[in-house]
Amino acid sequence: MVSSAGVLVAMSVDGTIALFDPETLAKTATLAGARGFIQHASFSSDGATLLAGGNDGSVSIYDIAGRARLGDAIDPDRNTGTHVALRADARVAALETPTDDGIELWDLDPDRWVLAACAIAGRNLTRQEWATYIGDLGPYRATCAEFPTPGA
Repeated sequence: MVSSAGVLVAMSVDGTIALFDPETLAKTATLAGARGFIQHASFSSDGATLLAGGNDGSVSIYDIAGRARLGDAIDPDRNTGTHVALRADARVAALETPTDDGIELWDLDPDRWVLAACAIAGRNLTRQEWATYIGDLGPYRATCAEFPTPGA
């Protein structure tokens, strides 16, 4: 699979994702994948983000430039391969639902996650909560503008 930015990726039966130089075809990096074969994958329009669905039902999101999976693989209890698609701007993922041939839309916009965290908690997240739930998306900051930042 080749992204619009010219990134060449190949998926292995062991679940890993390999990146290759498109000129020399030399492997440049290996990304942690699923517990089984990656069946479906989708790039953002700029090639910076990759969404991958494994035959074990797990879904992973990757930062291609940083050569890293963003957070842990998500295992939505599908127990089967998941068709995935990534919106061009990488802010929404579409996943096939396992039981009713429907589609789930997952909001991947970090700013909306921060707003949702404020609405759910009714306060700023602690640094530990931020590290647990949002940490891979950016440095700690207040989640609720109307409350003082803890430890500030």
